[in-house]
Amino acid sequence: MTQTLAKGNQLLDGQKAADVIGGYPGGELERCRATGELAAAIIDQRRDICSSVAFESIFEKLVNLISTDISTLDFHDRRDAAEYMAKLPGGIATPISVSGSYSSEDGLYHLSDTFLALLSQTMM
Repeated sequence: MTQTLAKGNQLLDGQKAADVIGGYPGGELERCRATGELAAAIIDQRRDICSSVAFESIFEKLVNLISTDISTLDFHDRRDAAEYMAKLPGGIATPISVSGSYSSEDGLYHLSDTFLALLSQTMM
């Protein structure tokens, strides 16, 4: 399904966001890049949630929508850091393109040294 957006800022509900990241003529890498940029924009625009009384409830709802090993303990361990970061000026979310290779020997995707260096540099 092709989506055409008008120039400028857009208000996307969940369905429109899903439509935007649904497919790209440039293939999966282009779709992943666009999804990362959209996720970063959403995080930056809604970081006010980190200081909201509903923060824990929102976290629990999001975590329960997916299969993950993230727990409420993880939330409580990182809540103060999230609230601090939410108050920083400018954007705080940064999409990073993953690179590496899949190994059929162990069935794992191994991250490249270039990606690991970029990740380390970004996290500093």
